[in-house]
Amino acid sequence: MSDLVIVGAGGFGAETAALVEDINDTASRWSLVGFLDDDPELHGTSVIDYPVLGEVDWLSKHRARYVAAVGRSRVREELTRRLSNIGATPATLLHPTVSIHASSSVGQGSILCRATTVTVRTMIGAHCIVNLHCTIGHDCSLGDCSTLHPGVHVSGDSRIGAGVEIGTGAVILPGVQIGAGSIVGAGAVVTRDLPAGVVAAGVPARVTRELDD
Repeated sequence: MSDLVIVGAGGFGAETAALVEDINDTASRWSLVGFLDDDPELHGTSVIDYPVLGEVDWLSKHRARYVAAVGRSRVREELTRRLSNIGATPATLLHPTVSIHASSSVGQGSILCRATTVTVRTMIGAHCIVNLHCTIGHDCSLGDCSTLHPGVHVSGDSRIGAGVEIGTGAVILPGVQIGAGSIVGAGAVVTRDLPAGVVAAGVPARVTRELDD
């Protein structure tokens, strides 16, 4: 078994710990050492019986793989850049119920949660989060550090840029491109391309504002 720490001791971090337990119930793969979080008030506490060991820089002095279990794409981008700079090694976690075709690929550090389906010729980048009950159709791509919240459906031939965040229950129609760093609101239906760095919501989804750099 390989040592693993979860970066981020919030709600999704706890869900990721449960995902690791489910993986180990199928085949012993990971020894979950605990959590890392930069919030000093969490140090010395525990999350579902796993200790919060200290700050993220703990990994500069200890040998363990990590996943960044932080739901916000922008925050996760910053964390993984910082972890790369100290030479930390990411793990990739796929829940045992994930269905993914052999022609598709998942980048290092990504987390695919329960009951997710990825069909053919799809590329998921590094440090992505694909939450519960998502579907990703044929010939799609998800850029690094993109986030699909629960129940998102991405139709075939879609291109999701790096750092994009798509809210719970949103639907991306076939062939749509979403520019890097954009946010799609929960329940939206995206029928046409969206530029980088915007917030879009509604049915059909429309740009509501631009994001600050």
